[in-house]
Amino acid sequence: MTAPARLFNRIAQVYSLFFKGQVRGYRSAFALHGDRLGLARGGSVLDVGCGTGAFARALELEGFQVTGIDIAEKMVRQGLRRNLDCLPGNVLRGLPYPGRSFDLVSAVFVLHGLRMDERQALFREASRLSRGLVLFHDYNGARSIAIDLVEWLGGEIFSVSLKQVWMRCKVSSGMCRSST
Repeated sequence: MTAPARLFNRIAQVYSLFFKGQVRGYRSAFALHGDRLGLARGGSVLDVGCGTGAFARALELEGFQVTGIDIAEKMVRQGLRRNLDCLPGNVLRGLPYPGRSFDLVSAVFVLHGLRMDERQALFREASRLSRGLVLFHDYNGARSIAIDLVEWLGGEIFSVSLKQVWMRCKVSSGMCRSST
């Protein structure tokens, strides 16, 4: 089991306590910015690093067909308890879906915990699985001390800089680059 899987299996039950608030927050953000995606209701979404499924539920409530994937089986179980379509899987090793299987591939609060080579692997797999739309959403410079504490407790799996990371991806060519 990988270090991130161990950490997130350990905190899955506590993390689940924030589910309703997370869903509300994601729905608010989607109400403000969702139309920018240009994704038709009913579209298929792969939520990479779905955790307990809050982002997946928010998208489901907006009318999308969502599949969640997470490396931590206890996080997946939390999503399954909420009747979400969640499966264990490691995007860095490739997922068992044919290319271009999803209208949207998302990774929400995942990138900050990955090394640059792992980010590139995620970018490649997301580009392969998407029909053209990939969404990365992660922390900005105004993080809470609670997030910093959880990541400090996680140790070196969160060794990436705490600065905001912007990802620009050209899905058609599978090329991505980051800048801070």
